[in-house]
Amino acid sequence: MAIELAGMRHCAPMTLSLFTYTLLTALIFFVLGLLFLFGRPGWREAVCRFPRSDLAAYLTMGIGGGWFLYTISQLSPADELFGPATRSVLLVVFGITWIGSFFVVKDFLAVRGLAVLVLMCAATGLAKAFGEYEIPARLLLVSVLYVLIVIAIYLGVSPFRWRDFFNWLFADNRRNRLMGSVFTLCGILLAGAAFAY
Repeated sequence: MAIELAGMRHCAPMTLSLFTYTLLTALIFFVLGLLFLFGRPGWREAVCRFPRSDLAAYLTMGIGGGWFLYTISQLSPADELFGPATRSVLLVVFGITWIGSFFVVKDFLAVRGLAVLVLMCAATGLAKAFGEYEIPARLLLVSVLYVLIVIAIYLGVSPFRWRDFFNWLFADNRRNRLMGSVFTLCGILLAGAAFAY
């Protein structure tokens, strides 16, 4: 486990402190919460169109896949379990998979791309929080990240669930507001945790 987390330190192409990472995560949750609470019909349409949007697919899968390949290219010799050629083999295999996804699994590709981005961002956050035992407030961020990881894996395997969930959510305005309230509260709590570091 320690080796895996040490390897995840290469996930971030830029360096952020745990404080900054937590504040950015809080801001994302807060803004999403406000959009769900007060979003106009245009917001709902954008969320419902997202899974089949070509632009969203190219952006999310392009950035997520590129970031993942960059992470593989930064593997240290200690991470290469099967010898020095491991990095090259992984780059070729995942590179072909990444490019092939734009042609073979185009349906709901934006959701899969978003799942990859969430997993990469979560890996970065967990690496930032790893070993910071003197900061117990970091556990809120870690808990949120693990929930996001589970959701991202689920949506990566069954991306059509995005459509099903949001059709259900937007069918009743109370559900929409509840989700917005949960996101907003999570953003406020994460911001509070960041300042408790």
